[in-house]
Amino acid sequence: MKFVKLLICSFPLTATLSFVAMAQDFRGGVFQLENKATRLLLRPKDANNADGTQIVVYPKYDWRCLTWDVTPAGYANIFTFKNYFTGKTIQPTAGLTENTPVLQAALRPGATLQQWDVVKVEGEYYKISAHGSNLVMTVEGSGTNAKVVLKKWDQSAAQLWKLLPEPENFSG
Repeated sequence: MKFVKLLICSFPLTATLSFVAMAQDFRGGVFQLENKATRLLLRPKDANNADGTQIVVYPKYDWRCLTWDVTPAGYANIFTFKNYFTGKTIQPTAGLTENTPVLQAALRPGATLQQWDVVKVEGEYYKISAHGSNLVMTVEGSGTNAKVVLKKWDQSAAQLWKLLPEPENFSG
């Protein structure tokens, strides 16, 4: 009888350890982020380096403005994104509400609004959600310069992101 109790008591721990191991598969790196619905890449609009610039999607090129350094923020699954061209990060405009635009901002270490949960959800695709929320980066529209906003997770292709490897050589 003691054996059965031990087995039952250890199951939640095993499940927890398995989940933690899965969550830690992604460790960050340098990537271009491709949206599944549009097949376009994440970047600041017009490669502008001003704070408050709207984050949009754009066709694939080997450009620094389309490339992001995804860095662990100190905890499993939590990352910051720094654009290779502007040296800035992304965050919601203010607060965490649905349909909030994702904008470019100066990197402030430890700023919660600049932290993102990156979780693998489907094959090569990840959902990227504002840390501690159910609001995920979502492309609103279908063409070049379509805005990226926060929306509740609905598993649509507009909310899925593939992490493409850093270009070998930048052309711009």
